[in-house]
Amino acid sequence: MPLKIKIKNIENGVHYFDFNESPKSLGLNKPFSNYIKVNCKMDKSQNQFVLNCDLKVHTNFECDRCSEEFEAELERDFKLFYFFDEENIDDEDSNTFYIAPEEDYIDISKEVREYAMLSVPMKIVCDDDCKGLCAGCGVDLNKEECRCSKDEVRPEWEELLKLKDKINKQG
Repeated sequence: MPLKIKIKNIENGVHYFDFNESPKSLGLNKPFSNYIKVNCKMDKSQNQFVLNCDLKVHTNFECDRCSEEFEAELERDFKLFYFFDEENIDDEDSNTFYIAPEEDYIDISKEVREYAMLSVPMKIVCDDDCKGLCAGCGVDLNKEECRCSKDEVRPEWEELLKLKDKINKQG
């Protein structure tokens, strides 16, 4: 379902619009789930209107460190500018649009979808203090102790340990 705001015959001033949609209605799949909420404040003047939007999306992630699944609500603010005069449009700014004065609606679905996708972090962790999985035995270090032998040396580190022992004997 598109996120449309009726602008035909809307008076100058401040107006508020709230949307609560499913991610699928905006063409969004995993990790998005349950809801997408958008609260917009429109400030309309004679030549333009500005939309200040607050976006909240519910997500289901798998932690990049420990592989545990967890839920998170992500938030993002964005601003969209609509001008009734094409001369005011900045081709460099993807948040600036021309809108014909006779238009009935604006559809912000595309922008909401893009900002939802931009809200997903590059590194997804369940907690900033997540210890992750042991590279040796694979246990979740948040839940239990590592089962690796502390004396066991992985083959790729043997030469460095020999060098360390040599330095320690000299010093």
